[in-house]
Amino acid sequence: MMKPDSEGSELFCTDDGTLSQDFMDMEVTYSGATTMLLRARRDGRWWVLKALSPACRQLDLYRNLQQKEYDIQHQFDHPHIAQAYSLEEVPGYGRCIVMEWVDGLNLRQWLATKPRRRERLKVLRQLVDAIECLHSRQVVHRDLKPENVMITRNGHNVKLIDFGLADTDSYSDFKQPSGTKGYVSPEQRVERTTDCRNDIYSLGCIITDLRLGRLYNTLAQRCKAPLKQRLPNIAALKQLRKRKQRIRHAVTATVAAILLALASWGVYMSQEDNGRPRFEQVAQFQVANIKYTSWGGLVASAQLAYAKEKNVVVPASVTYNGLTYLVSELGFNSFRHDTLLRKAVVMCEADTMNILAGAFKGCNNLKELYLISSKFVGIGSDMWKCPIDSLFDAHHYNDVTLYVPAAQLQLYRRSAWSKFKHIKPVVK
Repeated sequence: MMKPDSEGSELFCTDDGTLSQDFMDMEVTYSGATTMLLRARRDGRWWVLKALSPACRQLDLYRNLQQKEYDIQHQFDHPHIAQAYSLEEVPGYGRCIVMEWVDGLNLRQWLATKPRRRERLKVLRQLVDAIECLHSRQVVHRDLKPENVMITRNGHNVKLIDFGLADTDSYSDFKQPSGTKGYVSPEQRVERTTDCRNDIYSLGCIITDLRLGRLYNTLAQRCKAPLKQRLPNIAALKQLRKRKQRIRHAVTATVAAILLALASWGVYMSQEDNGRPRFEQVAQFQVANIKYTSWGGLVASAQLAYAKEKNVVVPASVTYNGLTYLVSELGFNSFRHDTLLRKAVVMCEADTMNILAGAFKGCNNLKELYLISSKFVGIGSDMWKCPIDSLFDAHHYNDVTLYVPAAQLQLYRRSAWSKFKHIKPVVK
């Protein structure tokens, strides 16, 4: 059985929780030439009061502007538009618009905290939804800027505020040019006609502030284009964004497919049979104790089938199924760990002869190596580059005598083969 004191939650009171229909704890948060903002508490919650400054409270022009602002904002019940609940007389401040209190930072302050791109994209989506809601009711905000976009402390959600310059078709008065430098559209500075493209221009400026990358920079440019070339509405902006995203996704998918194909090709190419790729393998056969592999061109790579030879002669050519292959290579690990091997003779008539990594590693009893070729025998190849130490063990340089054609003796002594202490000409 649970203890009684663990059966339920508790409320820890830190104040008297006084409720009142009057505004309390009023604090001025902004004071301008024509308006002022206050934070106040009523019925256990915080509110924003937007009042006229003392000099403007009795002037019909500003009272009518206040009424217009309230009428426009009050009609919206949208999660990303700050709500205006009532227009009330407040002792000491006159008539005030009573609005929801938004606990957070404005967009400019929030961006200074360096939020992640995912959060900035979320803010843009919510702001676009809010503007689309305004325009669906023929309302133009006319003062979109970072200072009028609040980001809530909890959840980082958008709240669009300040409808002081907002306009709609149903009003015939108060359509003077207005806005904020850096965000107001060029035509809005001089024209009295309200157009939702005024907000589209300002939104483009905000998109630039959000720094979302190339795709959104393109959107911002279309938003800030001259009036006739500008995106006409939010629906067009969304459509353009989707089209750009589809193109980007298509390009990404194409690039990914190409990279996958290249990777698959690379994996296939790098599959190894004793160190060599299997691609273009056209023949593999064994003659005596030597296995031959050809990748085309009637040339072949040689390798011991079983490490049990004392003396090995690798022929210059070998015939199989009626075809003659020139031996041009000792493959990877071709004689590795043949501890019986004492003498190896490599003969070559091909254009090149190369010995690849691991060829004589572990051949502890090797004493003589003959390279009988009219061409200089290479260490590694153009495709499979390797140092001479990857072919031989350290003791081979002292224990093994290297025999080469007399005409090439000095060439070998000046090359990487010079690590061998004993290099002698072949005696016919």
